[in-house]
Amino acid sequence: MKIKDPGTQQIPNGLVLHHVTELEAKYIAQKRMNTIPDNLKAAIRDVKTNLSRPPTVHPADQVAAGTIPKKRVVRLVQRLTGREFKLLPSEALMVVNHRPILREELSGLLEELEDRMSEEKQDRLLELVSKELGRVRADDGDGANGADDEDDEGEGEDEAG
Repeated sequence: MKIKDPGTQQIPNGLVLHHVTELEAKYIAQKRMNTIPDNLKAAIRDVKTNLSRPPTVHPADQVAAGTIPKKRVVRLVQRLTGREFKLLPSEALMVVNHRPILREELSGLLEELEDRMSEEKQDRLLELVSKELGRVRADDGDGANGADDEDDEGEGEDEAG
Protein backbone atom coordinates (compact mmCIF):
# COMPACT_ATOMS: atom_id res chain seq x y z
CA MET A 1 0.00 0.00 0.00
CA LYS A 2 1.40 3.40 -0.97
CA ILE A 3 0.16 6.63 0.52
CA LYS A 4 0.24 9.15 -2.30
CA ASP A 5 -1.17 12.15 -0.46
CA PRO A 6 -1.15 11.70 3.33
CA GLY A 7 -4.12 13.01 5.24
CA THR A 8 -6.66 12.84 2.44
CA GLN A 9 -7.99 9.32 2.92
CA GLN A 10 -9.49 7.78 6.02
CA ILE A 11 -9.00 4.04 6.26
CA PRO A 12 -10.53 1.43 8.55
CA ASN A 13 -8.57 -0.30 11.29
CA GLY A 14 -8.37 -3.50 9.27
CA LEU A 15 -6.33 -1.87 6.53
CA VAL A 16 -4.04 -0.20 9.07
CA LEU A 17 -3.47 -3.58 10.75
CA HIS A 18 -2.81 -5.19 7.36
CA HIS A 19 -0.28 -2.49 6.41
CA VAL A 20 1.57 -2.67 9.73
CA THR A 21 1.69 -6.48 9.59
CA GLU A 22 3.11 -6.36 6.05
CA LEU A 23 5.64 -3.73 7.10
CA GLU A 24 6.82 -5.85 10.01
CA ALA A 25 7.07 -8.96 7.78
CA LYS A 26 9.13 -6.95 5.28
CA TYR A 27 11.54 -5.84 8.01
CA ILE A 28 11.85 -9.39 9.32
CA ALA A 29 12.45 -10.81 5.81
CA GLN A 30 15.14 -8.20 5.19
CA LYS A 31 16.63 -8.87 8.65
CA ARG A 32 16.25 -5.19 9.51
CA MET A 33 14.33 -5.46 12.80
CA ASN A 34 17.48 -4.63 14.76
CA THR A 35 18.13 -1.50 12.69
CA ILE A 36 14.73 0.19 12.86
CA PRO A 37 14.20 2.85 15.56
CA ASP A 38 12.74 1.78 18.89
CA ASN A 39 9.81 4.17 18.51
CA LEU A 40 8.82 2.49 15.22
CA LYS A 41 9.06 -0.95 16.85
CA ALA A 42 6.86 0.31 19.68
CA ALA A 43 4.35 1.81 17.23
CA ILE A 44 4.15 -1.44 15.25
CA ARG A 45 3.69 -3.45 18.45
CA ASP A 46 1.04 -1.05 19.82
CA VAL A 47 -0.96 -0.95 16.58
CA LYS A 48 -0.97 -4.73 16.32
CA THR A 49 -1.95 -5.10 19.98
CA ASN A 50 -4.73 -2.52 19.86
CA LEU A 51 -6.24 -3.59 16.55
CA SER A 52 -6.12 -7.35 17.19
CA ARG A 53 -8.65 -8.19 19.87
CA PRO A 54 -8.90 -11.95 20.36
CA PRO A 55 -11.00 -13.94 21.07
CA THR A 56 -13.74 -11.81 19.52
CA VAL A 57 -13.96 -11.78 15.78
CA HIS A 58 -13.26 -8.18 14.89
CA PRO A 59 -13.53 -6.44 11.51
CA ALA A 60 -9.88 -5.38 11.71
CA ASP A 61 -8.79 -8.99 12.05
CA GLN A 62 -11.16 -10.20 9.37
CA VAL A 63 -10.18 -7.58 6.78
CA ALA A 64 -6.48 -8.21 7.46
CA ALA A 65 -7.03 -11.98 7.18
CA GLY A 66 -9.07 -11.54 4.01
CA THR A 67 -12.27 -13.01 5.46
CA ILE A 68 -14.07 -9.70 4.92
CA PRO A 69 -13.12 -8.51 1.45
CA LYS A 70 -12.08 -4.86 1.20
CA LYS A 71 -14.79 -4.27 -1.39
CA ARG A 72 -17.40 -5.21 1.21
CA VAL A 73 -16.03 -2.61 3.64
CA VAL A 74 -15.92 0.01 0.88
CA ARG A 75 -19.49 -0.83 -0.15
CA LEU A 76 -20.67 -0.52 3.46
CA VAL A 77 -18.97 2.86 3.93
CA GLN A 78 -20.50 4.11 0.68
CA ARG A 79 -23.98 3.04 1.80
CA LEU A 80 -23.54 4.57 5.26
CA THR A 81 -22.41 7.90 3.81
CA GLY A 82 -25.06 7.85 1.07
CA ARG A 83 -28.56 9.33 0.93
CA GLU A 84 -30.28 6.90 3.25
CA PHE A 85 -28.09 7.24 6.37
CA LYS A 86 -26.08 10.41 5.61
CA LEU A 87 -23.23 9.60 8.00
CA LEU A 88 -19.97 11.51 7.89
CA PRO A 89 -17.04 9.44 6.62
CA SER A 90 -15.52 9.47 10.11
CA GLU A 91 -18.80 8.19 11.58
CA ALA A 92 -19.01 5.45 8.96
CA LEU A 93 -15.49 4.31 9.85
CA MET A 94 -16.39 4.20 13.53
CA VAL A 95 -19.36 2.00 12.65
CA VAL A 96 -17.10 -0.29 10.59
CA ASN A 97 -14.42 -0.42 13.29
CA HIS A 98 -16.80 -1.08 16.19
CA ARG A 99 -19.44 -3.12 14.36
CA PRO A 100 -22.40 -2.29 16.64
CA ILE A 101 -25.22 -4.81 17.00
CA LEU A 102 -27.46 -2.87 19.38
CA ARG A 103 -29.02 0.59 19.15
CA GLU A 104 -27.31 1.50 22.42
CA GLU A 105 -23.90 0.81 20.88
CA LEU A 106 -24.84 2.85 17.83
CA SER A 107 -25.91 5.82 19.95
CA GLY A 108 -22.48 5.79 21.59
CA LEU A 109 -20.84 6.14 18.19
CA LEU A 110 -23.07 8.70 16.47
CA GLU A 111 -23.88 12.11 17.91
CA GLU A 112 -27.52 13.15 18.20
CA LEU A 113 -28.61 9.80 16.78
CA GLU A 114 -32.18 10.03 18.04
CA ASP A 115 -32.63 13.39 16.28
CA ARG A 116 -31.02 12.18 13.06
CA MET A 117 -32.63 8.74 12.64
CA SER A 118 -35.81 6.99 13.63
CA GLU A 119 -35.57 3.68 15.47
CA GLU A 120 -36.58 1.87 12.28
CA LYS A 121 -33.76 3.55 10.36
CA GLN A 122 -31.31 2.67 13.15
CA ASP A 123 -32.45 -0.95 12.90
CA ARG A 124 -31.90 -0.89 9.11
CA LEU A 125 -28.40 0.48 9.67
CA LEU A 126 -27.63 -2.29 12.18
CA GLU A 127 -29.01 -4.91 9.78
CA LEU A 128 -26.79 -3.55 7.01
CA VAL A 129 -23.71 -3.69 9.23
CA SER A 130 -24.60 -7.22 10.30
CA LYS A 131 -25.10 -8.30 6.69
CA GLU A 132 -21.85 -6.81 5.43
CA LEU A 133 -19.52 -7.50 8.37
CA GLY A 134 -21.17 -10.39 10.17
CA ARG A 135 -22.51 -10.48 13.68
CA VAL A 136 -20.00 -12.44 15.72
CA ARG A 137 -19.18 -11.41 19.25
CA ALA A 138 -17.34 -13.30 21.99
CA ASP A 139 -20.63 -14.06 23.73
CA ASP A 140 -22.20 -15.57 20.57
CA GLY A 141 -20.06 -18.66 20.93
CA ASP A 142 -20.99 -20.18 17.58
CA GLY A 143 -18.08 -18.86 15.49
CA ALA A 144 -20.21 -18.14 12.41
CA ASN A 145 -19.69 -14.76 10.84
CA GLY A 146 -23.05 -14.49 9.10
CA ALA A 147 -21.74 -12.28 6.33
CA ASP A 148 -21.91 -14.59 3.33
CA ASP A 149 -22.41 -12.89 0.00
CA GLU A 150 -22.45 -14.61 -3.36
CA ASP A 151 -20.17 -12.05 -5.02
CA ASP A 152 -17.39 -12.28 -2.42
CA GLU A 153 -14.59 -14.76 -2.13
CA GLY A 154 -15.24 -17.35 0.57
CA GLU A 155 -11.58 -17.87 1.42
CA GLY A 156 -10.65 -18.01 5.08
CA GLU A 157 -14.15 -17.75 6.52
CA ASP A 158 -13.59 -20.85 8.64
CA GLU A 159 -10.57 -19.22 10.26
CA ALA A 160 -12.65 -16.53 12.02
CA GLY A 161 -12.19 -16.56 15.74
